[in-house]
Amino acid sequence: LKVSAKTPALVWASPDGWAMAGATGQKMRSVAFLGLVALAIAAVTGPLSVSFLAPPPLVGAGGDALRRGTGASAGSSSSHFSGSSGTQLATCFGLLAVGAAAVARAGIQRRATKWPPSIAVKGELPGEKYQTMTTKPVIKSEKLNISDEEADLYLQERCAGLHKLMPQSEEEFDDEVEENTWHWGKHLLGFSEKGTASLTNAKNRILRKQRQFFQDYRLFKPLAMKYPSMVKSMRKGQYPGIENRDLAINSKFVYNEEKIAGFSYEDFVGATQGNTFTGDEWKLPQEGDIVTGQVVGFNPAGAYVEIGGKTWAFLPTENASLSPIADAEDVLSVGDEINAKILEISSESAIPTDQDARTITLTMRELLSFKAWDEIDSIMKGDEGTSPVLQVVVRQMAPFGAVAQTKSGLEGLIPNDHLAGREGDATLVGQTLSVEILDSKRDAALSGQLNPYEFALRFSYRNYVTRKLAADLEPGMVLEAKVKAIAPLGVDLEVNSYPCFLRKMDISSLRLGDLGSLFEVDETIKVAVLSVQKETGEVRFSTRMLERTAGEILKDKEGVFARAEESAKKYVTEVERFEGNVDGGQATSAEPKKVNVDLGEDEDVNF
Repeated sequence: LKVSAKTPALVWASPDGWAMAGATGQKMRSVAFLGLVALAIAAVTGPLSVSFLAPPPLVGAGGDALRRGTGASAGSSSSHFSGSSGTQLATCFGLLAVGAAAVARAGIQRRATKWPPSIAVKGELPGEKYQTMTTKPVIKSEKLNISDEEADLYLQERCAGLHKLMPQSEEEFDDEVEENTWHWGKHLLGFSEKGTASLTNAKNRILRKQRQFFQDYRLFKPLAMKYPSMVKSMRKGQYPGIENRDLAINSKFVYNEEKIAGFSYEDFVGATQGNTFTGDEWKLPQEGDIVTGQVVGFNPAGAYVEIGGKTWAFLPTENASLSPIADAEDVLSVGDEINAKILEISSESAIPTDQDARTITLTMRELLSFKAWDEIDSIMKGDEGTSPVLQVVVRQMAPFGAVAQTKSGLEGLIPNDHLAGREGDATLVGQTLSVEILDSKRDAALSGQLNPYEFALRFSYRNYVTRKLAADLEPGMVLEAKVKAIAPLGVDLEVNSYPCFLRKMDISSLRLGDLGSLFEVDETIKVAVLSVQKETGEVRFSTRMLERTAGEILKDKEGVFARAEESAKKYVTEVERFEGNVDGGQATSAEPKKVNVDLGEDEDVNF
């Protein structure tokens, strides 16, 4: 029988190769042993040459980590045999037995470790094909380029430094063991569980027999004192089923962790006041506090923000802006520094696998609202660098006007009489309009004292539109206008493509009835500029000043419009002469010619 020198033990039959113990492991050994006997018989009865290439050896009992068995199926094996026909039966039986043991061992080891070389990742939807993801080491091997002696010396230095920062006497160690033992016993429960006492005693013995190990290990893993049996079960000995009683800290693991992290355990313990987290920098914020944080990531529901103290908080998408947005990334980017308010200190976490997890929830809406109102106040005061014109987006058309929203997210109303003839126009929804602020109610908005039908901001689209028209107008100018609509109190006009309004009292000196008998929709008429307020954009038009006698427009409308320029010029001249006499102290009771001072009877106008 010839065995390859590359194989430390014959294929899979070596006890050193098993990753778990139990009845199954013993049966597989028996099968493998029978296979070896069959191979020996075949070798005696006839010439046989066998060579095997074994997979990479597992981590030995003296290794520093739990044996994961990732090399169980990573290797390859090949065999070649020859012999007389008299040895075929025994040879085949032997090889089949050895192969069956190898396959069974690989399956057992996979189930035991749950870390095969390749992991099947199932898609989110049922029926999707499995995709194969090959595992790769996260840390390159060169980062562990340190000898065992150097690693042990490094660990001794770390332990010495940490013991100074977190000292613990023998009495304190015993007290902690006794306290944990009391918790493990579950004495406050109204019932007793089978095996609780024996398990509690076993944990107590583990801590006391491995005192020095746990005194050092708690410096790196503080929870180790509460879960000693878990720590012990993670370290297997050379033979399956027998735990290694000589626990030791993996010095290379500590070295590698600190090198990759960029700081040491001592640095962490010093910054956390000996793992007590009692410093001011570790105090958790309370609900209502204003915190400054940095955006560190996103998910479909919002953004993650680091708010200091190694603490992350969650900012839902709806709390990231006053304006409606689909994603937090629409207004934020990774690395942005933001100010936010703590909305809830222990809200339910979004982690689906941890039902008991809690997180801090943030909101920016209140701070953004204050900032937006500060901008409105600056515009209302006319501060330097501000413009009286705002850009708003129409969100909704209502019977009483258009609901609009500023770029900063504040909502306001454009009343129907300030929509410049576009009241009820559904095509405005989604459009951006330039408006001016009519009035604001900041205090009521921030205190929540507004009624449901009230708006803290009111805008005027009409004033913005007529402001452009007013910039080029002077009193006495005559313009053509198109009748767009006839209302009880006046006529809607379109002058130079701008919507305007001709009040009923400015049409004639006599009392008027139904204006529909005087004007028609889409009719072109002439109007004179009676007054202009360039600052506010308010323009007052009149056909009354074009009349030579009271009520002339009712009798000869075409003649009034034909003589419009001449009549307007005479009107302005008489007004200027009259104002000049008043300014010079020569006022007289005589009325200026061509100036109709009789307002007539207009019962429809509420003065």
